Amino acid sequence: MRLLWLVVAVVFGCGPSLRETALAKTARYRGNEMVLFQRMVSAVESKYKLARIDQPALKLQTIARWYNPEGQGISAAGDINVFNIPDRSIRMALVAELLPVDKDWVVQVRAEMVRFRVGQTAPDRIFPNEILPGWIPGKVDQLQYEIYEALREYEVPEPSGNIAPPPAERPPVDPDEPPPGGDPIPAPPPPPPMTPAEGSALPP
Repeated sequence: MRLLWLVVAVVFGCGPSLRETALAKTARYRGNEMVLFQRMVSAVESKYKLARIDQPALKLQTIARWYNPEGQGISAAGDINVFNIPDRSIRMALVAELLPVDKDWVVQVRAEMVRFRVGQTAPDRIFPNEILPGWIPGKVDQLQYEIYEALREYEVPEPSGNIAPPPAERPPVDPDEPPPGGDPIPAPPPPPPMTPAEGSALPP
């Protein structure tokens, strides 16, 4: 049982966290694009064999590989005997691009896939809006993070937001003091002198 938990911890603990994945997807880099691209190529080559490197377009693609529906690799090449491919297996290649954004650069990683169906002459193309097994975005996110680690020294730090200070508490108002910034409240005029009513006599 302890061995089983160890295997589970290794399998699920080796990938980037949600926060790390978000940072990798939104990171911006500043520097010479050829230097950034070569760093990206080296990071991908450490994990996958490359089928194509398009330096003018700052784009690369890994060799397509077949995976069974559970995400286990079947072959390292794109073409194998169809009788050895389980139904609904997926052939996937990863594409990474360095794209300009304002004065900086961002990295975009995506998967290009087809699905094998027993009895069909050609695989089905998989579209981005389809519901995919979790291991597919997991591989995309893992490669995105590997590239992020390789380019981290070129990352542009995000500006820190300015937090407004809390409003100061107002001092208690003294009813005898004039309001701040205003004129003093004039004293009320004295009451008018009393006059005797008609037909009444003034006191001596």
